[in-house]
Amino acid sequence: MSHFDDLYAKYATAVFRYAWKCVGRRDVAEDITSEVFLSLYRHRSSIETDRLPGWLFAVAKNRAI
Repeated sequence: MSHFDDLYAKYATAVFRYAWKCVGRRDVAEDITSEVFLSLYRHRSSIETDRLPGWLFAVAKNRAI
């Protein structure tokens, strides 16, 4: 399993729940979660691991807005 897969397994549920709370719709929260992890994949080399949880939730919030 790759490092990205580990991060997805660790944080996907929490990001999804946060997105659902922000938008109130499951389908939109699923889309936001996908976009968050696609963004993580694209920027994985420039994100510090210790700042990752905050980064994920900030991206989710911005997508929800």
